[in-house]
Amino acid sequence: MQLGLDAEQTETLARTFDGAGAQLLGLHASLSVNAQEAWWIGQDANQFRSEWTRTGAVLTQVAQQLQTTSLLLRAQADAQRQCSSAVTLFGGSPLTASPQVRAVDLVSIGAVGGVSVVGAAELRYRVETLSNGELRIGRIASLGGGVGAVLGPASASALLMAKVTETWRIPSEDLDNFLLSQVRGQIDETNVGSLVAASLLSLSGTGNGVVEALRYEAPDPEEIGVGLGVNENARIKAGAIGLGVAVNGFAELSYRPDSDETVLSVTDRVALAAAVPLLGLAGAAEVGCAVVLNTRGDAIRLELSGSQNLDGSLAVVNAAVDLAAPEVQAAGSRFLTEVRNGVEPEAALNRLLVAAMPYSILQRSLFESAGSFERSLGVGPVGVGVDWERYEVVDG
Repeated sequence: MQLGLDAEQTETLARTFDGAGAQLLGLHASLSVNAQEAWWIGQDANQFRSEWTRTGAVLTQVAQQLQTTSLLLRAQADAQRQCSSAVTLFGGSPLTASPQVRAVDLVSIGAVGGVSVVGAAELRYRVETLSNGELRIGRIASLGGGVGAVLGPASASALLMAKVTETWRIPSEDLDNFLLSQVRGQIDETNVGSLVAASLLSLSGTGNGVVEALRYEAPDPEEIGVGLGVNENARIKAGAIGLGVAVNGFAELSYRPDSDETVLSVTDRVALAAAVPLLGLAGAAEVGCAVVLNTRGDAIRLELSGSQNLDGSLAVVNAAVDLAAPEVQAAGSRFLTEVRNGVEPEAALNRLLVAAMPYSILQRSLFESAGSFERSLGVGPVGVGVDWERYEVVDG
């Protein structure tokens, strides 16, 4: 006996079931409107409408069952494709497994100052060590200003921020040369001062390493973005106990030279932080949501993120859904139709999630702290600080 299924035939059957369910819902909705609008008053009319309501509930249940069966058939077809070939994801392109992040280094240099009028500037690097031997380096330069207030142990501020982001991907052995290329300016091999500076900056410290670093040409960024947004912060501290909350929203226009793609991302993030040394508690949590739009203004991707940092352990969850996939768009339209027709929202949402699952990515990683460095200097209302943290994966 042969086991298995034909993915294309199963997909066709799923569309048939889905179409039948949609037609049945549409027919029920149309007949219900006619039944309510028809001029018919009396006991028989009331009895008819009552019976039609019960019949309509049965028709809706049958239609939902047809569409649920369609989703199960699609899931079976997708599972078969996954077993026999690459998973189809994000608009029909085969999904290739992305390299796993093995370690993350976070470096920030920033300054903030002011009381009633606040200004802030920061340069932040995020270096991710990937399992394929490459490094993904992100640089964010931000500048902003706004208003602030201090009331006893509490402080709050609201800033208008502008930022420029760049992302590179390089072999891990090029890190020293890449970092030098970011700061060297117009130095060359004939400049003795440049050679000394290069020797100090180069982690190798050898003459050959210096010459190699001076000749190194950094690759073009794989993504460039500019953004504008608002950052709101509130903090309160009583003795050693501190609590803080930050809310920020950004609209960022990004360009990817390799694919010649320009997208607009609208992101909202909420971050909470708390420190209670007496109980040995210190941690932070952050959730974020981003909608990615193409140049026509169509939503093409939904991105969700969450992180929790507690006692040196960092848990990160990222998810993305391809909103441009026709199946996801059809499931979204069906969800709206069901809700408008009085279908239980939770059941309708579950069907939507099942339909979107084959076109989604979910990544989870657990990191532990592998080192940190922090230095800060305050002069009056102005503070300058340098922070470095390293996290290495323990599960992901």
